[in-house]
Amino acid sequence: MPGLAAKNLDTLSAADARNLLITIAPRIETQADEIAALCGYLPLALRLAAAAMVTFRNLSPADYVRRLRDRQQRLKLIDASLSLSYELLSEELRERWRWLAVFPDTFAGNAAAAVWEVQVDQAKYILGELMATSLVEWNETSDRYRLHDLARLFADAKMSAEERPVGQKRFATHYRDVLASAKQLYKEGGESLLRGLALFDLEWGNIQAGHAWVAAQADAADEDVAWLGITYSDAGVYVLSLRRHPRERIRWLKIALAAARQLKDRKREGNALGNLGIAHKDLGETRRAIQFYEQQMAIVREIGDLSGEGNALGNLGIAYKNLGETSRAIQFYDQQLAVVREIGDRRGEGIALGNLGVAYKNLGETHRAIYFYEQRLTIAREIGDRRGEGVALGNLGVAYQKLGETHRAIHFYEQRLTIAREIGDRRGEGNALWNMSLALNQLGERAQAIQYAEQALIVREQIEDPSAAQVRAKLAAWREQTNT
Repeated sequence: MPGLAAKNLDTLSAADARNLLITIAPRIETQADEIAALCGYLPLALRLAAAAMVTFRNLSPADYVRRLRDRQQRLKLIDASLSLSYELLSEELRERWRWLAVFPDTFAGNAAAAVWEVQVDQAKYILGELMATSLVEWNETSDRYRLHDLARLFADAKMSAEERPVGQKRFATHYRDVLASAKQLYKEGGESLLRGLALFDLEWGNIQAGHAWVAAQADAADEDVAWLGITYSDAGVYVLSLRRHPRERIRWLKIALAAARQLKDRKREGNALGNLGIAHKDLGETRRAIQFYEQQMAIVREIGDLSGEGNALGNLGIAYKNLGETSRAIQFYDQQLAVVREIGDRRGEGIALGNLGVAYKNLGETHRAIYFYEQRLTIAREIGDRRGEGVALGNLGVAYQKLGETHRAIHFYEQRLTIAREIGDRRGEGNALWNMSLALNQLGERAQAIQYAEQALIVREQIEDPSAAQVRAKLAAWREQTNT
């Protein structure tokens, strides 16, 4: 019987849903697509919505859409359909189903197990029982579950004030752990790196919702929530820099910084300050970045955190390099290299070597720069650091182009572009496209150079890279020269 009552959760295609609405209430036509979406393409909800438009002739389709955007109005469309199915469940299954309202997106069986605090096998059995009543959907290909949007609203409305924060905290904790798993896979490098990025992309909707809940509790005195605020940022340190805009990273990091200070965790306070500096550096705010790096440096030296000191030294070097103070930057890089070698940090060693290469390239010592880039490339490939490998290849391209070996430079840029696209490194993709355009222009291939520059401009504008203006100006000049 529950299955029969819940059959109204079977959805129609967008086209069939639109046709059903228009058949019952032709005047809906201009708003039919949005009404269908707001009804979740559920037959019963669609019929009720169309019937309302037939009954209430003084209600315009646009006004009805506005009302349907209200959560309570949409709940009314599904309440009759779901109430019977819900009441016919056992008390235990009703409780289990209510808790699934915390998932805004599709989810895996282990996520339900985490929220219910049961073993994964038991969670899958419970999910199977709920699937039998059509209250939970399952995609066999992806092996993921979901609640229909309107069913989720209904389940959420049934959650008690005591249940909701407990469920949301478990949800947030689980997806912090998922983010940490993505970070660990990324650090392993190679194919694991790609799996880590794929996991992040798959679960981003849930990760984002988990962090949003943590952010909303920022003023609470709960130490567990404060710890989540810190560890979400820590767990996302690599993948977020590839996938999210610096301003979004700054929002996360401000929460982490406040939480670290609340818990008096000096190490993580230093981490947050350093990462805030990086985010502001990515926005082109070099002076502000230096302020954060200097605060980080004071903390890491106070507590004897050599790893943090190596990061701060490297970041300060990059900042002063961006300000044109190359000799000062080299002093920081040399100190960074000594620290990371002392603690055996191969990833950090590769970064320091690459930084030194850029500095010597800026001083005009191109062959010396290549020497450092090649060491950077060797270490990146040794540890499976695909992002680092891409950076080293791009830098080698710049160096050989400076030596006049433009065809060889293009070969490096092509490899750089392939890796950037493979891992979703938008900043790296923009750099590779721009360098390709410069190289092609150097070879007299102006038409191809313009094509690559146009692609580079699109990428840099999308990520709000401060250097987009430079690309735009150069592109305009090339076009004008081509047309004259």
